[in-house]
Amino acid sequence: MPPFKNNKRVMDNLDNIYAYIKARSDGVLGPENLIKFPLGKK
Repeated sequence: MPPFKNNKRVMDNLDNIYAYIKARSDGVLGPENLIKFPLGKK
């Protein structure tokens, strides 16, 4: 697996990635929410 620091997409969205993981761990988002917003779409 390549280091994430070399991936611009990851680095540009690091705060969003953290917020997503935190919301999943807190139970705010369930697996059904992944279907509503496919990757890159809102």
